[in-house]
Amino acid sequence: MNKKIVSMALSAVMVVSALSLLTACGGGNAKEDVVKLKTTAPICFIANDYTDSSITSSTFTVEYDAKYNLTAALADESLGTLTEVSSSTSDGKVTATYKMDSAKVVGSSVVNFTEKDKVVDTVPVSVKSAYPEDGFKTISSGNAACYSHDPVVIEVPEGYEVNGETYYYFSYSTDNEGGGYGVPVKGSTDLVEWKRLGSAIPDFGTKAKEVKESCEKGTNELQKVYDVLSADSDWGKGVWTLWAPEVVRAPDGGYWLYGSWTTAFGSRRSVIFQCYSKSPVGPFEFKDIVVYSPSSSNNGKQSNAIDPSIFYDTDGEMYMSYGSFSDFRVIPLDKNTGFRKDKAKFSAEEMTKAQNFYSLYYKTYKCDWSEDFDDLDDNEKYFGEMVLKNESIEGSVIEYFENVPVYKGDVKDYDESKLTYESNYYMVGSANSLSADYSMRVYKSATPVGTYLDCYGGTKGSVISATYSWAESEATRAYPLNYFVPGHNDLLTNSANEHFIVYHNRVVGKDKSFGTDQHYLTTSLIAFNSKGDMVMSPVRYTGESLRKVTADEIVKYSNGNYLGIVNSSKTFGVIQYAEKYSLSADGSITGAAEGTWTLYGENYIYITLDGIEYYGVVMPGYCVKSDSGKKGYVGKGGLVISAIGNDGDNKKTLFMEMTF
Repeated sequence: MNKKIVSMALSAVMVVSALSLLTACGGGNAKEDVVKLKTTAPICFIANDYTDSSITSSTFTVEYDAKYNLTAALADESLGTLTEVSSSTSDGKVTATYKMDSAKVVGSSVVNFTEKDKVVDTVPVSVKSAYPEDGFKTISSGNAACYSHDPVVIEVPEGYEVNGETYYYFSYSTDNEGGGYGVPVKGSTDLVEWKRLGSAIPDFGTKAKEVKESCEKGTNELQKVYDVLSADSDWGKGVWTLWAPEVVRAPDGGYWLYGSWTTAFGSRRSVIFQCYSKSPVGPFEFKDIVVYSPSSSNNGKQSNAIDPSIFYDTDGEMYMSYGSFSDFRVIPLDKNTGFRKDKAKFSAEEMTKAQNFYSLYYKTYKCDWSEDFDDLDDNEKYFGEMVLKNESIEGSVIEYFENVPVYKGDVKDYDESKLTYESNYYMVGSANSLSADYSMRVYKSATPVGTYLDCYGGTKGSVISATYSWAESEATRAYPLNYFVPGHNDLLTNSANEHFIVYHNRVVGKDKSFGTDQHYLTTSLIAFNSKGDMVMSPVRYTGESLRKVTADEIVKYSNGNYLGIVNSSKTFGVIQYAEKYSLSADGSITGAAEGTWTLYGENYIYITLDGIEYYGVVMPGYCVKSDSGKKGYVGKGGLVISAIGNDGDNKKTLFMEMTF
């Protein structure tokens, strides 16, 4: 399923609560949909060296027609024990609740609902580890995870075989000498470990020298793009890199790749183009240019045609957001062709006549040249509708999330029945310097082509991550502890309805400069706090899932010991280091700062610290810290906290992780 459509397609079967963002299951797998899930499908967790019955058991409720006399049993009894908790009949419907516990092994199976020894329907079940067991796998991928500037990820749920190995996830990123040219492709089975598979556009070239030579000979796969850019007055005579790709599933089962090429690093003279392949690993064949921002149109009335990202609305209509350090624009696309709905298309010769570019477009749509560009109707705007004006941000990605729970009351009197539900398009971009104070920021809008605002009602963005290290000082930092200038992300909802943010992260340079090292492909879980704001796990994903968390677990598993980071992007080029905190059973926080904490709902947390209120989520994660041993770091599966400060313009986030 298309990675950008998956959240929309699954939303129809989502039972949304903080926990239900885990997985989506719509009834059983039989031909007739007999058994309907009233709650989420059960996930039972093995709690390793910490035991809490709230974690190691799971309940689920089903409904079916009373004409059936069904019994339920685990198909694989090694996964645990299944017990019927209650059953009632009303209005011709049976409502039954079951409890799954005593899990002994990690795995997946189904609950069989049978009548007279015939399986009528099934419900999927799984057992997972309560805490991730190895948080260093993604780093151990080495060069496979390295050289991943501006990564995007798609899922191919049915799997795709490459060189005898089947992959379910594919990542694409910006070219460079270390990572390869023609859009590097990586494959993964689990979003944790990656393997390099080659280039999506192999006929583009594998090195800058090869790209240059083929372009000058007129034989390059993207020759038409080169012809347009090289005729631009801003052509830098040496920019052979393709920037920030996007890949989505086409209606025929193939794949569209949207790439961007610019005349010079930092220039606003750029082209976004489309290629097509039957395979997620290519070869991709050039089809046409989607949008071009030429020299003469650099008058404040255009975006930079770079960083394309595809998304879909609730009706399945297709859009492309794009823009870099000017504004973000959205162009409606034809979902059948992947090209512009307005069919705006000019030849390379017309496009390179920069002085006539505006009049050419306006003439096509019979627009009055004197009319102010920003007041034109949507279909009369070549560059699309502006959805955010911010000259410090780039790399927009948009995804729709339906029925996100929101609690507007006092969290200390939390009442789940008073939750309201909001559906919005969430947009994430990356702001500020690529090598100093890059940070990921979130906005949302009720409509796909609307005004996107942060959780404070502004346009600066709600910061969900900036530069930090789980080391307590520069002297003790080591690469698995570091998250330096993280950003230029993608959003991914997979077929299990788990939500991720994928981004690049500079771990550490040889000189310990966080602005010079290569970019690593990094994935983290995302969730939503009780205000409906997106938060992200502050550690690398290594197979964990969102789940219910208990107050006892927060305090007892690590004796209340935590490392904490107050993360702010206001100071240029500063690394936020970890400090020691203690969370006590009485709800107090002591250590580097004093405050309070309150757990509510399935995994919501409210924290006050230094007079600032934070609303966040507690989730499993692989917790790391500095160590005096040979490696310089150690880790263990535990709990992490991610929260957004309700502090207005400072836009702080709070990260915490257990320390053992």
